[in-house]
Amino acid sequence: MSGRLGNTELDLLADDLRKHLIGSSKDCLACERWDGAQCKVFKEKPEKCWAWTDDPDWEAKVDEAVRKYRWSKGCC
Repeated sequence: MSGRLGNTELDLLADDLRKHLIGSSKDCLACERWDGAQCKVFKEKPEKCWAWTDDPDWEAKVDEAVRKYRWSKGCC
């Protein structure tokens, strides 16, 4: 073992550090929808954000809800 961290471990450490530094502040940097460069929800930052979340599974939940909605409408 080389003692070096892989990309996954580095990403997890970066996320933990980001959350520690930001604390419980509900701004973009502490949001799970922030990918490090941009928001996955908005093109421009709104005055009041309704999309902030600390749920790491938010994207999977959205995908599941969209799948169920499509099925209910007889699509795909």
